[in-house]
Amino acid sequence: MAELTLAAALRDANADHPEVRSVAIRSLATALLDELGMRPPAWWDLIEHAQRDAVAAALELACDDAAPQNAALARVGLAELAAPIAHDRALEALAADRDDDAAMFSRECGVISLSLLGAAARSFIDAPVSAASPAERERAVALVGQVTAELRELLADARADVRFQAGPALVEVGGEAVEPELLAALERETHEQVRANLIAAISLLDPPSPAACDVLAAVLDSDEGKGQIGWEAAMTLTAARRPEGAPRLIEGLRRRETRDRALEAIAVLGSSAPPEAITAVRRYSTGFMVPIFTRVRAAYALARIDPERGLRLLDRLAKHPRPAVREAVAEARAALEQLADPAPTRDDAYRRD
Repeated sequence: MAELTLAAALRDANADHPEVRSVAIRSLATALLDELGMRPPAWWDLIEHAQRDAVAAALELACDDAAPQNAALARVGLAELAAPIAHDRALEALAADRDDDAAMFSRECGVISLSLLGAAARSFIDAPVSAASPAERERAVALVGQVTAELRELLADARADVRFQAGPALVEVGGEAVEPELLAALERETHEQVRANLIAAISLLDPPSPAACDVLAAVLDSDEGKGQIGWEAAMTLTAARRPEGAPRLIEGLRRRETRDRALEAIAVLGSSAPPEAITAVRRYSTGFMVPIFTRVRAAYALARIDPERGLRLLDRLAKHPRPAVREAVAEARAALEQLADPAPTRDDAYRRD
């Protein structure tokens, strides 16, 4: 939901103060779509609003804003609307060749803009309305192909900030078909943060192929697997119902910042979780020092790997005086039914999206 109404965003897009302009610029596209009950990114020809062209004109003007951050955000706004000029403006942002923070932010927004454009085109292609507009559908297909090719090239860009964004963006546009390119990029990539984001991109596939999982399992067993990359690899393997990441998940239970995600991931493993997972999870299923919602997650995980004990704990928590806790228990029980199917799906409550 936009921070401003459409009228306020249009009013403030040319304000003297750069921070006021910033709020307006990042609100323009979303505010326009809010009035139509649409979510970004949207296909340009489906945006039937009297102010559509005015919003695009304001965003295009903002692409030359004196504040670099505003100029970058304006390009994202154009892409959220799949405006005709959006593709050229995205490539313009990628042309920034300096190494300062403003240039890096501009390039990252350029990659994000390409992904939004591709996603808008794919959404239009998949929509029934596209059948009635063959010429427009053809244009959308061509745009998906062009953006996919551009993002493939960006996986090998000399600038690490561009490569960092390129992996998830390519998955957003190309889907499962781009897995080979992601694996090839991971094999040659040496930058730690870029490698971690490539693994995060692979985790967006539904699910990663056995070959991709084998690569991630090898990463997990390497020295770099002991750091953040190993955590991402473990979570990805778990989403694909592969058990190799379980030791790392159990280790993640010891840290507060990763505990809840680790509990959810162990729940996904279910009966594939190793026996030591039961003991590890039980530590967080009871006790006044354990946050109540962590206890719900632990009870849910136990219900997956030790059903009798876990269901008993959920029954007890279902009588908690706080309505929010009872609601969380109800959601956990619904997820138990959802996860009974061993095949990963996009609707899994505990899949990492």
